[in-house]
Amino acid sequence: MRITDALLGEHGSFQVLFEELTIAAEHALDDVPALARELAIRLAAHDAAEEETLFMPLQSRLGPQGPLGLMEMEHRRIGDLIEDIIAAEEASLIRHRVRELVVVTNDHFAKEEAVLFTLAEQVMDDAELHHLGSVWVRRRKAGSGKSRAVA
Repeated sequence: MRITDALLGEHGSFQVLFEELTIAAEHALDDVPALARELAIRLAAHDAAEEETLFMPLQSRLGPQGPLGLMEMEHRRIGDLIEDIIAAEEASLIRHRVRELVVVTNDHFAKEEAVLFTLAEQVMDDAELHHLGSVWVRRRKAGSGKSRAVA
């Protein structure tokens, strides 16, 4: 499996968590902190795997500026929004932050898919994309069952 396919599939898996968090923010506010923490753990693992298996190999070709710098800034922004949701106590603020998180994260995913994944497929050959996909699989298997907190 190519790394771009693996990461694309992972992006899709987050939609269920976004839906659960959105529903909780509208109807079951007591559930929001736990769902936000779960999302934070999964996004942190995704971001770490993505940075290791896609960003670092691309950075060696493109340098740290440009789309990679923006993607890393957006990773931090998404983490900050999740922390805001966990810390918030006012219902209207929770709802607002959850909606913002979903929009920002989906926009971020769309940029990665349209720009970075396409760029990776242009500058890396198929063998490297498959090798990085194998690294991603090993990393995910090694991390299964372990919880990781957001810093």
